[in-house]
Amino acid sequence: ANKIDEMDDDERKAFFNLFTASELSDFFAELDEEDAAKYLHELSDNKASDILENMYTADAVDIINELEDEDKDAYLDLMDNEIKDEMEELSEYQDDEVGSIMNTDFILIDADMDVKDAMKVLVKGAPDAITINTLFVEENGLFVGTLDFRDLIIKKSPCKIRDIMDEKDKYCLVSDNTEYAIKL
Repeated sequence: ANKIDEMDDDERKAFFNLFTASELSDFFAELDEEDAAKYLHELSDNKASDILENMYTADAVDIINELEDEDKDAYLDLMDNEIKDEMEELSEYQDDEVGSIMNTDFILIDADMDVKDAMKVLVKGAPDAITINTLFVEENGLFVGTLDFRDLIIKKSPCKIRDIMDEKDKYCLVSDNTEYAIKL
């Protein structure tokens, strides 16, 4: 990623052809958002879209926000609808809102789950999560607390998540100001 600017157009084309979209997603995540947007233009729409789709959502949105609307729409139209919807939602937040810097790639478990079932959710979701150190706990669709990964793996079934989770004390809404979130 540090050497890409030193390559000419033909070298970059050859470089990009060496790797799959999944492999290039890691590469593009290391680039500055403006540079990443610039180099996406050197790829086919399908490959560029696949690269963005394979990235952590927050990283992909940072790049998408650097694109012209027509390019943004072209890439998004080629994506899986669920990923597309998530990216469109995140890109609507203003730069000073918590939603613009949040990450949506996390593990969510239900407070009434047994630790054994929660571990299955963790194993299934781990490849797509940006972190597994903290699991987020919900009840009836509302955030109620967090669970440390370590606490989950040392508990034995039967044990409900609600009995070992940390209840929420401080949290932000997506519309809150980022300065407020930092102070909190």
